[in-house]
Amino acid sequence: MMKEYQSAPSQTLLSGLGKGLSASRKLFCYIKSFIYTEVEFFIYKNINEVEIKSPAIVRKANKGNVNDAITFNSKAIIKTFNKFLDSGEKGYLAYLDSECVHRSWVKRGPHEVRFMHDYVLSLQENDVYVHHCATAERFRGMNIYPLVLMNICKDHHEKNVYILVLKRKYYANRGVEKAGFKKARHVIIKRILGFTRVKETMLSHEL
Repeated sequence: MMKEYQSAPSQTLLSGLGKGLSASRKLFCYIKSFIYTEVEFFIYKNINEVEIKSPAIVRKANKGNVNDAITFNSKAIIKTFNKFLDSGEKGYLAYLDSECVHRSWVKRGPHEVRFMHDYVLSLQENDVYVHHCATAERFRGMNIYPLVLMNICKDHHEKNVYILVLKRKYYANRGVEKAGFKKARHVIIKRILGFTRVKETMLSHEL
């Protein structure tokens, strides 16, 4: 099943750009995005229970250890993680030899997840959404990402677990699939002169 819809120029485009950018950089990014932007991604849903082997150890994030992620994240991002904890989100940190090398976060439904202000994933009561995932660059290729996803799925085995991955990120897609996820939706967002077209294809009817 395929679904397409269009929207007029968004008034929130500029506010959606990173707060850390300078005014001139924000303006440049806004103009570039306004003229033409195309983003393609998949929405995955966890289907299969898997066992992942990795030398990493996974721990739940809390106020006492969330700062451990500073080894590969900025202070501003750590501040965001603390806000996630304050809002009730669950965080997962992976460690190798006591060094934090990965972080992922889980948002519970009901909630609306927005991407580029134009695509909305509506989470229901029985849904959770995995986001803000990253592995320190020098520790990639060690099954750490799939290991964390496996732990998230086990902790939420009674829920539908979703995650969004850009199509161009080959290794991220591979890691998600290794963790037992299957493509549920294929989404293409095109923005031309501020007008947005969203094309969504359902890839698995049972999802």
